[in-house]
Amino acid sequence: MPLYKYTALNSNGKTISGIIDADDNGKARSLLKERGLFLTLPLMESGTGETQFLGRLRLGARPGLKELSSLTYQMRTLLSSGLPMVEALTILVDEEKNTRLRTALADVRDSIKDGGTIAAALSKHPDIFNEMYVNLVEAGDIGGMLENSLGYLSEHLERQERVLSRVRAAMTYPIFMTLIGLIILSYLFTSVIPKVVTVFHSTGKALPLPTIILIGISSLLSAYWPISLVLTVVSLYWGYRFAKKDKGRRIVEGLLDSLPYISATLHSMYMVHFGRTMEALLRGGVPLSNALAITGRAAGHGEIRRLLSNAEKAVLEGKTLTMALKDSPYFPQSVVSLIRVGETGGNLEESFARIGAAKEKELDGRLDTLLTLLEPMMILLMGVVVGFVVLAILLPIFEMSSF
Repeated sequence: MPLYKYTALNSNGKTISGIIDADDNGKARSLLKERGLFLTLPLMESGTGETQFLGRLRLGARPGLKELSSLTYQMRTLLSSGLPMVEALTILVDEEKNTRLRTALADVRDSIKDGGTIAAALSKHPDIFNEMYVNLVEAGDIGGMLENSLGYLSEHLERQERVLSRVRAAMTYPIFMTLIGLIILSYLFTSVIPKVVTVFHSTGKALPLPTIILIGISSLLSAYWPISLVLTVVSLYWGYRFAKKDKGRRIVEGLLDSLPYISATLHSMYMVHFGRTMEALLRGGVPLSNALAITGRAAGHGEIRRLLSNAEKAVLEGKTLTMALKDSPYFPQSVVSLIRVGETGGNLEESFARIGAAKEKELDGRLDTLLTLLEPMMILLMGVVVGFVVLAILLPIFEMSSF
């Protein structure tokens, strides 16, 4: 059934908007009338035309990992209680607040009603349900353990959200300090320093080098700040687009790999993703070669992506995963040893769970250390910049007072 976006007046005369699920336009109008709502604008089918375009632009319209994890858990609970898939999805559609996710769920339900599989229906919405999600659901559906697969998915998405939240929290302070510093410096260079400079020029004496540099920067920003702003935005946009291309991605990855401690922190994050994704896929019944292919395509590092692609080919040729990864510098000996234990004991998913848990602890420790180091480094950097500004202003004052 399609979803319709409405704007109506309630019994108190208050204007409200929302989404209603109905067979057609007429049924939607009848349902609204039964609820005591009177339309003020024509009904618009959600997910098409202007509504879909605006929905994609709306801040937060795309569901996050937390929302997706909650939805997956609810679906598992409803199916475990014995409800048919279509009925479970109908309940989820009625309760979902996110317009974009609600539209996708309604489409998935209608596709299943028409005889399609849940995996095929989910694959029509790759911006919400990624390749891993679809493959895990498909494996569970074919193997008759869909509820278990949804449970693994929910846990995996929850862990992923926890890791990303930890990384975002660690980056909040330096980003905030950088923005505040840039705002303060921009104000100093464009408003305060030009007024001070006029006093120095009136003396007619030669100025110290730091003062000359400060005056040059201030004059440049004061006279050409719109151009500077445009150039900065264009440069950032161009850099972002370039980093998305293969060549740019390799350059960025090479730069990050060369940074001390940053590279180790990022590598821990890659290993967390590798361990947790492989664990969820294998527990959900996805074959090892397929799991390697899916994990590789979702890897955040080009070299790791290439290594996992080679590992997939090696496994298909009959080799062990240990043999495929043992000579790689990107997979430490501790990770390879745990994989070897899992292959020997026939419980690879448990080994990947241990890899994910161990690397999560390692990542937490590295983020704590990184945050501890960033605070004094940011203060030191700001101190150097402010010290230079103060020195450039005070030097000519000292020279004038000495005469």
